[in-house]
Amino acid sequence: MLAEIEPAFDSSSGPESTLSPEQQRRLHELECVVERNLVSFLETGRALLEIRDSGLYKQHYATFELYLIRRWGISTSRGKELMRSTLVAENLLAGPAAPDGDAPLPPNLSEQSLRPLSKLSPELQCATWSLASRITEKPSHTVVSQIVRVIQQAIASGYGEPVAKPKREEPANTVFLRIVYKVAAMEAVAPQIIVTSIADPDQARRCIAACREVGRRCHFIADELAERFRA
Repeated sequence: MLAEIEPAFDSSSGPESTLSPEQQRRLHELECVVERNLVSFLETGRALLEIRDSGLYKQHYATFELYLIRRWGISTSRGKELMRSTLVAENLLAGPAAPDGDAPLPPNLSEQSLRPLSKLSPELQCATWSLASRITEKPSHTVVSQIVRVIQQAIASGYGEPVAKPKREEPANTVFLRIVYKVAAMEAVAPQIIVTSIADPDQARRCIAACREVGRRCHFIADELAERFRA
């Protein structure tokens, strides 16, 4: 459940409009939906879409992005994900997930499961969901993503575009050596520049531990190589 975050008035720009009593009542109703149903993304997404499209946030916030962050503690990207998945769900509810359809939405469906469908056209969203529902009663993000990827590759191939090959996982030693070579080839960077980019004590402790561990491993590798090759 999302912790309560009190509205923060955006004093830098001031309110853009004054809501009527009816709009204030409706805003309160919609915000209650968000507050009660954050886990139920469909109701939350619908409420956020109406708040955005009707401009109900403008009495206290200059932008919808500020409203998301200060009122609900939701990042802009997260808010957009919720709303995009909600639009996908609405499209499915008008198609294969309709009461008379053959691919209903599970009651406890995760927003994440529908997220990959936002990359497709409305028609392909319906076809993909119907296919995913035949594979399993509750399609997961992984299942839907795999089907979407196949469809995207087929479309790219049909248009003569190069199809990206799946990346093969490289051995850890190859990755480590590449990082060492890259860091060694970089121009010297003043420690002060690195230090000023560290935001808090926890991050500083992680950075200290990582630097010391990398240094320890590099010294060990260098000693072993020098002994083996008499370099």
